[in-house]
Amino acid sequence: MAASKVPSHTAAARGSALREAWIFITLTFATTYPLWFYIANDASRARLIPLGMLLPALCAIVTKLVVRGSLRAMGWGIPTWRWLLAGWLVPLGYSTLAYLPLIALPALGGPNAQSIASAVSQFHLARFPAPSVVAPLVEFLYVATYVTIVSLVTAAGEEIGWRGLLVPTFARAYGERKAAIFSGLIWAAWHYPIVMLGIYHGRNPMWFSIVVFSLAATAAGIFLAWLRLRSHSIWPGVIAHSTNNSIVQSFFDRLIAPTPLNGYLAGEFGVFLMAAIAAVAAWCLPRLRPDLSRAG
Repeated sequence: MAASKVPSHTAAARGSALREAWIFITLTFATTYPLWFYIANDASRARLIPLGMLLPALCAIVTKLVVRGSLRAMGWGIPTWRWLLAGWLVPLGYSTLAYLPLIALPALGGPNAQSIASAVSQFHLARFPAPSVVAPLVEFLYVATYVTIVSLVTAAGEEIGWRGLLVPTFARAYGERKAAIFSGLIWAAWHYPIVMLGIYHGRNPMWFSIVVFSLAATAAGIFLAWLRLRSHSIWPGVIAHSTNNSIVQSFFDRLIAPTPLNGYLAGEFGVFLMAAIAAVAAWCLPRLRPDLSRAG
């Protein structure tokens, strides 16, 4: 019996999708990597990091206009409110679960008294009952809302590129599951220079930071790909990305007292957050189709 062949139109569509994907990847790495090295040579240039986060969007727009002649099929539409809410609540949920042991157990760090005192002063809570309890709750709400909203622009810069263009094009070439994994791995690699050059890193050995971050970013990429492909929109992922960055970096990392041990457990380079995101990814991945997708 003769082996079955992939229909020519399917092979052509797959080739077209891969061409679009790799043009975007090449442009993004070629423009962003030199910027990361430029920033690493002078700490005062750290203010340019948001520019690097916006470059994937610019590269995606250029790629779409050159390859397709339009910006369609990038997920610009607004989905139902449930998807937007999921993009906000899921990162709040997994990050809270990841940090609870670090806050509750003094052996793992416990609350940072200096950070709590700063929050009491910032929000003028000294006259409230139990200000050391109220202050973290108020700061949590502040970061989860205001700081998250402020961070939406830079989060959109990444999401328009990685999930707006790359995920659906990879899904047309490889199927949804492989697209989620492959795009997550490439997204992790895009961050490597700022990790290895010391711009963005954890309180642990470099090799440990790279390994844990790679796993966490790939898992987060699967979750964000699931949001993108199921909602047919980039905006839940934008909210999720912004919420994760804000609540982890601007709240939880400041709330726990740093110790040598929790340098391996806390933050985006720690085992606890990585495990929490991986659990979310493990739920999302089987709910993505393994066959080729027409995602847009």
